[in-house]
Formats: sequence, structure tokens, C-alpha cells
Amino acid sequence: MTRTNRFLVTANLAALAALGCALVTSGDSPSHADGVAAGSSGGMIAVVGLSRESTETLYLVDTENQLITAYETDRSRGLKLIGARSYKYDSKMIEFHDLSEDGFRASELKKAFEKEAASDPVDPRKK
Repeated sequence: MTRTNRFLVTANLAALAALGCALVTSGDSPSHADGVAAGSSGGMIAVVGLSRESTETLYLVDTENQLITAYETDRSRGLKLIGARSYKYDSKMIEFHDLSEDGFRASELKKAFEKEAASDPVDPRKK
């Protein structure tokens, strides 16, 4: 994607986010009940949600660059970057703060399946 196209996508998402903020804050929208508005375009996902009474949070997910950014906005201050993170390596983790019951954590399941596979190897000729 060219830089110009990326700019246009970002500009469209900013417009979508502004529309989402308007929808979330208006009492006429069904989105208001959920407190969330969302949309996507060209590898970008935008989600707007209420975080406090007069403050909305805009989350942008750039699926091409594997980056999440979060912005906060209210009616008086405008838009403020509150966080950004690459999630490129997150999916490579086996577990992180896994609250599963004993025996069901990803690392424990992996060990159990590897042990089972080692003791009973599958012979593709038997299929």
C-alpha cells in the first residue's frame, strides 16, 4: 500500500472514529446502549467506546503492521494518544497470566500432548 493510500485510509478511519464518537454520545443511536461503535477499512480496525462520562476511547488496530494504538478524546481537549503497542510477537507466547485450572494451561497441555505423541507415535502407513 502506498503512503498516499495509507494516508487516505487513516483519514477515512479518523472520520469514521469521529462519526463513532458522535454516535456513541448521541442518545438516538442503538450504539449508545452498548457504548461501542466500530468499523474497518483497508487493514485498519477502529473501535470507539465510552470510558468515562464525557470521555471516549478510540482504539485503532493496524493489521498490516500489527500495531494497536489507543486515543482518548473529550469534548474540550481533543484527541490524545494514551498508548501504542506492537502485537507482532504476542501471538508467539504460549501463555501469559493464564488463569486456567491446573492441567489446562497451554504449557501443561503442550507437555501432555508431546508426551502422548512420543509414547504412541502415529505411523502414516497405518491410515
